[in-house]
Order: sequence, then structure tokens, then C-alpha cells
Amino acid sequence: GAVHDMQITSTTPATWTIESPPTAGLKLWLDASDSTTITKDGSNLVSAWNDKSGQLNHVTQATATNQPLWVNSVLNSLPVVRFDGVDNFIKRTTWLAGALTTSTIFIVCTDSVTTSDTYFDSGTNRTMFSVDDAGYDIYAGTFLTGTTSTSAGAWSYMELVFNGASSIIRKNGTTLITGNAGSQSNNGIVLGANFVGNQPIVTDIAEFLVYEGTLSDTDRDSIESYLATKWGL
Repeated sequence: GAVHDMQITSTTPATWTIESPPTAGLKLWLDASDSTTITKDGSNLVSAWNDKSGQLNHVTQATATNQPLWVNSVLNSLPVVRFDGVDNFIKRTTWLAGALTTSTIFIVCTDSVTTSDTYFDSGTNRTMFSVDDAGYDIYAGTFLTGTTSTSAGAWSYMELVFNGASSIIRKNGTTLITGNAGSQSNNGIVLGANFVGNQPIVTDIAEFLVYEGTLSDTDRDSIESYLATKWGL
């Protein structure tokens, strides 16, 4: 029979994009993978980490010895910001549009197993995420503890809802605890330590989002999916 030439056409595969998180109510968005938002020196010490939310709530650290470290290609081949647990923290004292009565915060970070370490705190008042010997704590006047094992250096994505008696701690899409964390408002943020720079934590932070108020389950699931996909968790 006849021999037919077979032509194989090469096409460029479709480019998959990771959707951005919902923007309604977004107060602060820090993304270590976006180099345009990071101000660092020749030693990769970070003096400013700019807010992508459009709210201009940038965080800064002018003191070189307190500056965290930008580290390339750590998680899913993306860079992170590293806090040394000695004296590193970065902050802003107040939100530009005022304090948040309730808030929902997402953080992609590594576990610390050292007790009394603080992932973040408010710049003023006290709205805090920390770790103790029982597990993770959130605090806005009352400690709410999600008892679960932590493993130093293990990555996770957390959702933390500060909403009085209906506060929530979630890890990797699973609710650890719902209960009362108190009703203090949130104004500003300190990453890597408490509001005066004490209780420093050994952790890498990849992404950090602060929303005003509480979110629908649909928006929560969308953000968690975005974070898990982007960071390979």
C-alpha cells in the first residue's frame, strides 16, 4: 500500500496560572515570591516588605541586626523570608485605615516547637499567633489553643480567625479548634516576634494575608487552595 508521511506538530503546552486570592476586605498581602515587593541589601537582609493589597500597609525594619533574611528557592522552588529566633522581626505599628475589630489571617510558614515563640503580634493592642507546649495559640484577650503536634521546619498553611467567641485555628485545610480568643482589636502587625520584639521565633514565612472581618467558606477554601497550590503543600 501507499506510504504516507506522518507530520507531528509541536505546540507549546498551555501555561497554567495560579489564581490570586480574593481582594475584598484584604488589608495586607505579603508575598515572598514577588521580588518586586522586597527591599534587601547585598546580604539579602530585608529592610522592607511591601504590601500587595493596594492598602499600602508595608512592613519595615530599619535596624540591620533585626532584619530577617530573604532566601531564594526554598519552598516549591520559590523564595521565603527567614526569621532567626534571636532578634529578627519586621513590622508596621498601625493599619492606615484603622484597627480591625475582627480579622482573618492566613500564613504559610514553618513550624516552631520552642514554647512561647510568637509568629506575629499586633503593632498595638494584642492580637497574637504563637506556639506553646500544647500546640498553636491565638490571643485577643484570651488564649485559644489548638492542640496538635508541631514538627520543627515542617511547612503548613494556617487560617486564624479572630472573632471573639467564634475564633478559629485551621491548619492545612482542617479546623483544629473553634472557641473564644477574646475580642481585642487588631492594629498593625509585627512578624517574627511579639509587639515589642520579644519572643522571637525560628520560622520561614512564604506568604501572609490579613483580611478585615470573617470570610465565607467559599472564599476561605479559595484562598487555602491558592496557597496550597502555589507553595506545593
